[in-house]
Amino acid sequence: MDALNTCYVATTRAIKHLYITAPFFKETVDKKTGEISGLEIKDEYISDALYQVLDTTTSPFPVADAELKIHDPIVPKATEAPISTESNSISISQYPISAELDQAWSKSNRRSLATLPQVEKAAQYGIMAHEILSEVASEAEIESRIAQYIEEGLLAKNDTEELRKHIYQVWHHPRISEWLTQDYKIWNESSIITKEGETIRPDKVFTNATDTIVLDFKFTQGDYVGHQAQVDKYMQALRNLGYQNVKGFLYYAISNQLQEVV
Repeated sequence: MDALNTCYVATTRAIKHLYITAPFFKETVDKKTGEISGLEIKDEYISDALYQVLDTTTSPFPVADAELKIHDPIVPKATEAPISTESNSISISQYPISAELDQAWSKSNRRSLATLPQVEKAAQYGIMAHEILSEVASEAEIESRIAQYIEEGLLAKNDTEELRKHIYQVWHHPRISEWLTQDYKIWNESSIITKEGETIRPDKVFTNATDTIVLDFKFTQGDYVGHQAQVDKYMQALRNLGYQNVKGFLYYAISNQLQEVV
């Protein structure tokens, strides 16, 4: 499951170029002579999938001797008409996944909620507020998330006002409110793969044509140095992806303070 998720994220986050390395094709060996008689494609490796995509007449690079000749691109003839994709295009509202995958991802994304009965009441509010703030993109979604937590037995009805207080304290913070309501695209817990291959997920990232803002919520007050290092890693990963004017912030709910990471 993690491998599938990582593969999907890796192939959909590239801005300009995407480089894929894969194992070589499986060699076919003559059992009598021991000589290599060719290469076998069994749909077992990433290289097999790449071969099927690139070994076509529309591939920009030739495939010869089990190698992709990236230094010898195929230049289309001037007389060739552009390939129309209109009849083959599909429009989908979201990336299709099976119900089983959807359920597995839903569980993995909310692992922290499984520990709720084991922590103190005040900490429970912090955990639930953190989850909701990380998931929603508009104020209208907050109440539906609270209702969902009640329905799932995670939140008692008489505790809703206290949870709302935690959430709206953050949502109505003057600076955070600006990011939430102005012309920013909001990325909620979106996966980023670092150059070291690690998958990281900031709580929220706000982007527009000129600015990129990373916001991480903390419902505990300690370990500022560790929190700062975490946000700094998010910022560096976004810069490596080509995002400009990246700024990072930590919001501490206990003290209602927003601190910039510099």
